[in-house]
Amino acid sequence: MWLASQAFLANSVFVLGRNLGPVIFMHSCGADELTGALFISGASIIFVSPLYGHLSKGVRAAQVNLNLTIFCMLLLLLLSAPLLLARYPDAWLPDDTQTANLRDHLVFAAKRARAPAAYLMFLTQDLLTLLLMMQSASLSQATLDAYSAKRLIGLVQLGCSCGAVFTGVLVGPLAEAVGTEPLILVQVAVLFLSLVPNAFIARAEERYVRTGQRAKAGRRKVSTAADGANWHKNGLILAMALWIFSVIFCKTIVE
Repeated sequence: MWLASQAFLANSVFVLGRNLGPVIFMHSCGADELTGALFISGASIIFVSPLYGHLSKGVRAAQVNLNLTIFCMLLLLLLSAPLLLARYPDAWLPDDTQTANLRDHLVFAAKRARAPAAYLMFLTQDLLTLLLMMQSASLSQATLDAYSAKRLIGLVQLGCSCGAVFTGVLVGPLAEAVGTEPLILVQVAVLFLSLVPNAFIARAEERYVRTGQRAKAGRRKVSTAADGANWHKNGLILAMALWIFSVIFCKTIVE
């Protein structure tokens, strides 16, 4: 249940990010710059993915997810500040004579920082939400053995799919009701809520490690191609990489 709940919330954040990133970027930087931003985002994955793997090596999956979630929350709040202040100055700052000078300076600074913040927000929405989805899959790998995975992975995927459908249905009415930029705060709230299932998953991971089931799985002799040492010689891995590349390439071109 907790894995399905976490997958639901993670995919909700992912779907929100995939919609928010381009729209906020075009609001602040224009549509002509979007192609370059897409290229930079795609190229960044080449560097971010190995770095992410290095930092998470040897750390339990639930702890990695906790660190990543908190980092995403703080970064989204930081980048959303100039965007919200520049677009809705009257909603955040009092309009009176005593604070008029300070208010004008803050709004001016927010408008100057709006374009860089939107650029970084696009990269954040494109990269970090993708890492959140990847880490969501790692949580299942860290807490389910082969037998349990066959029984339960369908439920986890159902939670993930429901998150996409639920968010896809609500994102339009929410954007009309509160505007585009405030949806970043909705993202942060969903990320904060996802810490609840993550805490229970962390306990399950602790129990899983203590039972020694990983030790049983580790007794099997694993070839070097299977453990990732010679991935470039593994035909299945190369075929999967080519397939994923083709899907992402076509999807990005359409976007």
